[in-house]
Amino acid sequence: MPVQHRQIPVDQATAGMVLSDDLIDAHGNILVAKGVMLTDSMLVALRRHQVDAVTIVSGMLTDEEVSARRLHDEERLARLFRKPANDAEDATGILQQYVRYYRLGGAEE
Repeated sequence: MPVQHRQIPVDQATAGMVLSDDLIDAHGNILVAKGVMLTDSMLVALRRHQVDAVTIVSGMLTDEEVSARRLHDEERLARLFRKPANDAEDATGILQQYVRYYRLGGAEE
């Protein structure tokens, strides 16, 4: 089942929380990898390095929630791309393909 995640300020994070995304610095280096459980010493170090927020796992999504989110995303994309592209080579068509792949996991219309 997919995980639900949320971004919280580092000051609200506690030891035992699990990162849902890699924590990346301004240069693109991974400071802490996703899936790592935060410890008190990590939180102190993050504050010392002026990290403002972390994205943590906050629960698991049910099949119904996954379906509802997918339907919402499909409806939103249909509205955003309501004017059809001239062809798949058109910039709008290419953008639509990339956004659909990102938001819907590669689903085709």
